[in-house]
Amino acid sequence: MTPESNDPNQPAQAPAPTPNLETTPAPAQEVTPTPAPAPAENPFGAPAPAPTEVPASSTVPPVTSPAPGFPGGQAPKKLSKGLLIGIIAGAILVLAGLGVGAYALLGDKDSDGESSNSVTEAIKNVATGNKEVIDRTDGTLDLSKSDDGKEDIVAQDVSAKLNQQVNLSDGLSLMVTKVERNFTGFNSKYVTVKEGNEVVAVTVVVGSRAEEGTRLRQSALVLSAASDPAIKSTFASSLAKVENAFDANSTIKKGEQVSGVILYQVVKGEKVNAFLYSAPYTNSATDENVTLKVKINL
Repeated sequence: MTPESNDPNQPAQAPAPTPNLETTPAPAQEVTPTPAPAPAENPFGAPAPAPTEVPASSTVPPVTSPAPGFPGGQAPKKLSKGLLIGIIAGAILVLAGLGVGAYALLGDKDSDGESSNSVTEAIKNVATGNKEVIDRTDGTLDLSKSDDGKEDIVAQDVSAKLNQQVNLSDGLSLMVTKVERNFTGFNSKYVTVKEGNEVVAVTVVVGSRAEEGTRLRQSALVLSAASDPAIKSTFASSLAKVENAFDANSTIKKGEQVSGVILYQVVKGEKVNAFLYSAPYTNSATDENVTLKVKINL
């Protein structure tokens, strides 16, 4: 070490340079990427395929805007005309079947409140092609479906209305076309109307579909009213000089039909419920008694 000189005449020496303390960065080390592990081995023997990378240039398919008014972006497909008609027809048949089934189970109520199985019977006969009740509009019977007599006479209890033809198993057909209250179209010289009563005129049409004809007992044609459920005609319409008087106490031949007016007396103003017909038969083979009943609600 050189001692410092205290001589003021000596020139000052420059201070020793200060070493640069900045650290020179170490050169960057190259990082070697670690290789991805090999794909797992497929337990079934074949190596599992490597996952597919999606290229960077791949693009997501464009999203289609929904069609206005239809959720999901597509308008609903239209049903074909045939399929639509089939669906509607099927629905109608189902509803009709439900209605008929309920009607048959509940039964029919006549005007006097009594139950009748006529609805069930009519359904059965329509199914077999033998209709018991037929709507008519011209006041005549349709006797085209003849009865050859080979079918047995079976018990019937049929309910109908005005201008409806009733076909019975003995070949007889009948219908009521008109009902007149307070009827006066007769000769009072031959008819005595009780005090407090009125005359009701019922126009009836009767015909035969049977091969051997049909015999009608006019006394079996009765009127059901509030005061009496079976009012018989108390006087012959022909003797009362009634125009178009009904007279069918003889056998009606096949294909023939007879129409006319039958007179009844009832309490004035009372409710008239129905026109009734009843014919009893005995089956000679089985000795069984059967009855054909008709109730035409008025």
